[in-house]
Amino acid sequence: MEREFGDVLTDSWDEFKKNWKLFFKIFLLFYVLPFIIVFAISFFLQVPIQEKFTLIEAEEMGFGELSGDFWKSVGIVGILSIIAGLFYLFTSSCFYFHSIYSKNKQDFGKVVSGGKKYFWKYFGLMIVLFLFAFIVILIASILSGILIFALRSVLVLAILLVVLIVLGALIVLIKYFTSWALAPYFLIAENKRIIDSLRNSFSLVKGNWWVVFAYGIMLGVFILIINIIFAIIGFIFLIPFGVLSVVSGAEVSGIGFAGQLIDGIFSLIVTFITVPIGIILFKNVYLDLKKEKGNGKKEENEENEEEKKEKKKVKKSKEKKKKK
Repeated sequence: MEREFGDVLTDSWDEFKKNWKLFFKIFLLFYVLPFIIVFAISFFLQVPIQEKFTLIEAEEMGFGELSGDFWKSVGIVGILSIIAGLFYLFTSSCFYFHSIYSKNKQDFGKVVSGGKKYFWKYFGLMIVLFLFAFIVILIASILSGILIFALRSVLVLAILLVVLIVLGALIVLIKYFTSWALAPYFLIAENKRIIDSLRNSFSLVKGNWWVVFAYGIMLGVFILIINIIFAIIGFIFLIPFGVLSVVSGAEVSGIGFAGQLIDGIFSLIVTFITVPIGIILFKNVYLDLKKEKGNGKKEENEENEEEKKEKKKVKKSKEKKKKK
């Protein structure tokens, strides 16, 4: 890629600033509200769950004796978390659609309709990626278990081989997930099928793998910096509660809730900033690589045309010589 990361990030930030209101509406309705519901219910169900575990420890009970309210609470929180995850995927689908078609006039209704249109394909893509990661990790785990069992008498060698297997699995995951990083853009921008999107992404990234990987690393560093900044701000917000606890010699009522609430709010702010910017940034990478590949093909075609012209000239000159 010809452009530097700083240039692409600046363009992505400018695009986010221009469209932040629409991003915020989608984020508020389809991510924040489900998050608040899950947070509130989880918080109120947390106490009975903790009390049940205390009872288990006190009476040395087994999991077989757990029933009633405990499993009901865990089940409700689990189901709500899955639903919240689906809403997050729908939000991402809307963000991808909006970032790709941001040059066209977009309103809330159009973006939501676009998100709906591609949601199940996007969900399917995420399932495929999850299954791929799961299979790689499962194979690595099975091989590691077999090696540890077979070489239990030579434990050092077994551990060394397990480390190599884990590193190998990690390399495979990094290689393919980097190569497939642009699949959502083929899925939505070009309405490709899931497998075709993965194949086209792999083909587009090929030859620029290290560039795309470096962009992913630098984006990760950017997100980490944002997280650190807001973590520091959150800590500053909690200082008054800590001071009151020290002065009064007792825990201030509600400090646990306040801590979770502040952490939740800043987590939402970080997500709202980093997710759209990340999507926009890789959209720009996708467009830049498409442009470069297109120019490359154009130059290749021009070279082929020049070769054909040269061959025709040579052929004509030979024919003239024969006539003479």
